[in-house]
Amino acid sequence: MIGSLVLSFFTLAQSPLQMIFIVGLAASCMGLSSPTLNGAYADYISETQLYEKEIQGVIDIFYNIGWMIGPMVAGILAQFLGNSQSFSILGMFSVLTCIVILFKMPRKIKLKIA
Repeated sequence: MIGSLVLSFFTLAQSPLQMIFIVGLAASCMGLSSPTLNGAYADYISETQLYEKEIQGVIDIFYNIGWMIGPMVAGILAQFLGNSQSFSILGMFSVLTCIVILFKMPRKIKLKIA
């Protein structure tokens, strides 16, 4: 979330050095979040061994959808708003997504097996 918040300030960067710094800091923060996400997936899978393939399938589907839709959305935004504004909008969207996930994602999976 910190990386996305940093990226949302991309529009304020005036010089190329500032842009490089903002993108580098955002990428570093986002890179540090990857092990955390993998740990959350591992926890979900360890709690529900029976649904391991389904959980991994859902993760893979949304990961691949992001790889397909992300560049299209970024390109459309860059075409209409410019590069710096598209970075800022995508950063703000990521912050909002992180906030929603933070409050909506369950800490434990509660299965009701009938």
